[in-house]
Amino acid sequence: MHRLTFLILLFVPLSLLSQETALSRIEPPSWWVGFKQTDLQLLVYGKNISASRISVDYPGFAIKKINKVTNPDYLFLDMTVSPATRPGIATILFREKDKSCRQILYELNTRKKGSAERKGFSSSDVIYLIMPDRFSNGDASN
Repeated sequence: MHRLTFLILLFVPLSLLSQETALSRIEPPSWWVGFKQTDLQLLVYGKNISASRISVDYPGFAIKKINKVTNPDYLFLDMTVSPATRPGIATILFREKDKSCRQILYELNTRKKGSAERKGFSSSDVIYLIMPDRFSNGDASN
């Protein structure tokens, strides 16, 4: 009898902890303020996350649209990061029907000086047909 009670007391807290960690992933994990492009899309993964009501309370960081997909464990949040947004940590709240609330602390970083002048990926970064197709005709002598 004592073993059964011990096992129940051992596994009940573990099941409660697993419910607490239902919000398990957000991509990208952080972002920067000060971009010319003010739109950002976040992917959020968590158990039955699409049933939540979502809100953000951070100046200049707002939800523009919530995109639900067929899998209830994924959401795509279209966000706006206004040019006046200050670096810091925004709280994204996920409220559920039973009044429980989960949250993600989302970091908005400062851009490094001169980062807007960096050259991105272009055609000069690509090597096209570096290996010619020597044996396409089947003649091993060439």
